Amino acid sequence: MLYLTEADVAQLISVDEVIPLVERALAGHAGGTIVNNPRRRLPLDTATLMSLEAGDLDEPFVGHKNYLAVPGKGVLSHFFLYNRDTRELLAMIQANELGRIRTGATGGVAASYMARSDARRHAVFGAGFQAETQVEAISAVRPISDIRVWSRTEEHALAFQRRISAKLPETRVELALADPAELAAWGDIITVATRASEPVVHGEWLRPGVFVNAMGSNATTRAEIDADVVRRAGLIVADSLEGARAESGDLIQAAERGALDWQRVLALSDVVAGHAPGRAEDDQITLFESQGLGLEDLAAGRLAYEKAMERGIGRQLDIG
Repeated sequence: MLYLTEADVAQLISVDEVIPLVERALAGHAGGTIVNNPRRRLPLDTATLMSLEAGDLDEPFVGHKNYLAVPGKGVLSHFFLYNRDTRELLAMIQANELGRIRTGATGGVAASYMARSDARRHAVFGAGFQAETQVEAISAVRPISDIRVWSRTEEHALAFQRRISAKLPETRVELALADPAELAAWGDIITVATRASEPVVHGEWLRPGVFVNAMGSNATTRAEIDADVVRRAGLIVADSLEGARAESGDLIQAAERGALDWQRVLALSDVVAGHAPGRAEDDQITLFESQGLGLEDLAAGRLAYEKAMERGIGRQLDIG
């Protein structure tokens, strides 16, 4: 069995190369060749154990990610890749980095179907672990020339600005800490990736044609966007419909306020496969809710394993 660390994963795979793999996996899910289980949670006294699973019916790869979330202490995450034909455990991969890469890639897929093709201005709410890969992915699928970032902590925003400027040297990256309403009105694309429990983006701030990429709310008690964002959106898509109904505070709270009929929410896999429409008009407001799918981990994890085997990276462990 191959064992890969977080550093190995960061060395092996990048957001831009995972985007088409996630897109292909989503199309396979819509076509019935990729199977996926929604996230399962096991609540404990001091932690929550979560799992995601997916498998490929055309190829022998199947995998699951388990992660333990401990309040105040972070998340411990591993992805396990199997060959179902040989019943071999191929790899055990530390998966925090894998998770943020595949989540960013999924945002990139959504943007390629839901953002205007001429979108150049990216407004980012949040300056943490997940926002960075969202920015990388969206810059890979749209001609982004300007990025502005808002955070409640100026130090975090400055660090984010330095990291993104180094990764995207031809893109102007600026801080926009004073007025979140002005930032939202400025953006062609808005990414919301915070840990906020109350909305940081409001529907009254949005101008026609904006794509809202909301990916930080995965608890019923938290909402990063208000119900008016949901109400104004002409197209609402989630990567996991089951996950959205169970966990997306943004959508759940909007539904409770009468701003959402769940029948309006489409699956990203159906949009990718052409079974459901993407953006219809230039002035349409579109909203993507990212909850996470095991098939996204499978796509990224398989790539990490294959590249590691090619390049001799990682440790081989004898597990008997």
